[in-house]
Amino acid sequence: MNYNLKILQLLLVILIINAAGFLLRYFELDTFVVFLGFRFHLSLLLPLFIVLRKDMIGEIKKILFTPSFKKLLVPFLLCFIPPAFLIGILFLLKKITYSEPDYFYEFGLSSIVDFPVYFFWNLLQLLCFLLFMHFVKSMHKKKFLLLFMVLLFLIAFEFIPFYKDEFSYSLFAAVVLFFIYAALIIKFVQNVYVESFMIFIPIWIIVLLFGSSSSKIIGIFLAKNYDRWQGFFNVNKPFDEFIYPVYIFLLLVTFISFIPYFKRNTIKEF
Repeated sequence: MNYNLKILQLLLVILIINAAGFLLRYFELDTFVVFLGFRFHLSLLLPLFIVLRKDMIGEIKKILFTPSFKKLLVPFLLCFIPPAFLIGILFLLKKITYSEPDYFYEFGLSSIVDFPVYFFWNLLQLLCFLLFMHFVKSMHKKKFLLLFMVLLFLIAFEFIPFYKDEFSYSLFAAVVLFFIYAALIIKFVQNVYVESFMIFIPIWIIVLLFGSSSSKIIGIFLAKNYDRWQGFFNVNKPFDEFIYPVYIFLLLVTFISFIPYFKRNTIKEF
């Protein structure tokens, strides 16, 4: 790469993002905006623009227009293996039922039909974030550890509760596992468009299947006019508490098993 981030720049980005995020949360303001349908989250959009310099443009063009990994079918299938396996096992164990959710047609089925639109609306912020992370990746030989730590600290303000009773251990476990998954994707999948898809669709799938009470998650990844969604399936207690981390764990294991495939099919390093 022609341009490498410096550690002080990275620390400054983390400090600015978290300070802004905590202030927005403290004053009960949204940490993301929707403009012409496009979603822009503080942690995903701003880091690149904080460090952006003219001498980075050439590298950005290279990443965007000459990706090293060009296979599409396997990444697509990898995102659907874990939910299919998980739902199948839960049905065999009789621990899952169809939920008959509210807004079945106007939200549930329409979200499936509108998936390309939701993905397109999130693509810009995901590309900005992944471009930033590719510059982060060039900073150190231990790429995975660095990527994971940056992911964790850049979005830390969203998961640190102001009150003790807001904290969920199962959700925290799911978030940590997802950051491990995302860090591995950024390290091994040398294509920001495929990376965007593989990061976006697991969240979209799990929220659609099992629901969410987070208006922020629903507003970013699905429809901004709804603040909760029951999901297509109900998971019996106590399994429901662990459905998110188990799903992400299966996703992580599935991707790890295919890392050799991504290595073999990468044309060159950025």
